[in-house]
Amino acid sequence: MSYILDALNKADKERKQSVIPASETIATHAPATQSNMTWFVALIIFAFIILLWFVFQSQETVKPVIATTPSTPTPTPIKPKPIPSKPAATAQTTTTFTSVEPQEIKEKPQPTPNIMGLDESIRNRLPAINISAHVFSQDATKRMVIINNQVVHEGDYIAADLKLSTIQQHGIELNFESEPFTMKVKDKWPLGQ
Repeated sequence: MSYILDALNKADKERKQSVIPASETIATHAPATQSNMTWFVALIIFAFIILLWFVFQSQETVKPVIATTPSTPTPTPIKPKPIPSKPAATAQTTTTFTSVEPQEIKEKPQPTPNIMGLDESIRNRLPAINISAHVFSQDATKRMVIINNQVVHEGDYIAADLKLSTIQQHGIELNFESEPFTMKVKDKWPLGQ
């Protein structure tokens, strides 16, 4: 400790006297300072490597603890006692047959065809159908379409024998002379109109 204090006092005296050390002194001390600095950096790097090695070693030695639930012993099945056999008695068997009526086979309803799926003779009798507006809602009372410039709701007649059955999300279902068919919102009839 006294060496450090002596060195500090000496440096303070030199500073006060404004003595500039000779160039020989500077040249001889500079490599020693760089050498000391190099050793200091090397020592820090070495200490860091050792620290990393300890960290990784401690991670490898820690084994994960797996929680196990206590297993419940499975019961061993009990073997049934054999039943003593008795002499076989003669049994009378009676067979009865019941008649089963064939059940009606319900066919899946066919999807409603598009206007182009109708018979050509029916399509030729259809009046003009031009959908200009379509409003669909989950609430059936708010649904409406504008067909041929008239507002139509579900159940309304557009023309004789042409009824608007339902308004669907992407189109409508119509009924002409008891033949149901669908149209999409952008469909028109006749096609060239």
